[in-house]
Amino acid sequence: MGAYGLVHPPIPMMGLNIYGTKGSAVADFHDFEPTQMRVVLDKLDTRPALQMDTPADHKGAYGQGDAVRRYMRNFEDCIVNNGRSAIDAQEGARTIAILSAAWE
Repeated sequence: MGAYGLVHPPIPMMGLNIYGTKGSAVADFHDFEPTQMRVVLDKLDTRPALQMDTPADHKGAYGQGDAVRRYMRNFEDCIVNNGRSAIDAQEGARTIAILSAAWE
């Protein structure tokens, strides 16, 4: 879900919530505020929630300027200098595996 162009949305600018019988993942992205992702793999007390925090990006129109610049620089390097993509086939396969597990 994305909420763009609002002065102060009542929800995160972008968010991803995935809930299932074996685990859940919740991520939220706010303009100019830290990003947070929380993952719980099951309901057992021995498996606490994993939380990952990313510092706020204060550049760009929506506070994601540095991230956009990084991946655009990498994309240009791949085209002009035959550079290596920051997101390679292995990372793509990991993403597909996670999505497949979430679907199941």
